[in-house]
Amino acid sequence: MAACDETQAESWNHVTALLSTVSHEELLDRDLSLQDLLYRLYHEDGVRVYAPAHLALGCRCSREKLEDVIRTFSDDDIQHMVVDGRIAVTCQFCNAEYVFDPAAFGADPSGAPEARG
Repeated sequence: MAACDETQAESWNHVTALLSTVSHEELLDRDLSLQDLLYRLYHEDGVRVYAPAHLALGCRCSREKLEDVIRTFSDDDIQHMVVDGRIAVTCQFCNAEYVFDPAAFGADPSGAPEARG
């Protein structure tokens, strides 16, 4: 395992040493493509440039996923989620709000935890 760490450290040192030779002018040169810059720096090591991947902002939250998450909580925890007769969940990524009927999870819509006997 130590040999692997040493090899990775040497590789990192090699890559950063070559990268430190790039000038500000090269980085800002609109006529110098990224592929050409990479080739200039690392042609002896072999350069492989992958096709660009399209990135898009998107959230994968859904009502069904959140229902499944809520069902993982104990009955007592679910009861404590009830506020103003509903369970509301806001996605922290896309800011969508989902509102659930507490009765769907066996909770009292009044929000008061059931009395323990």
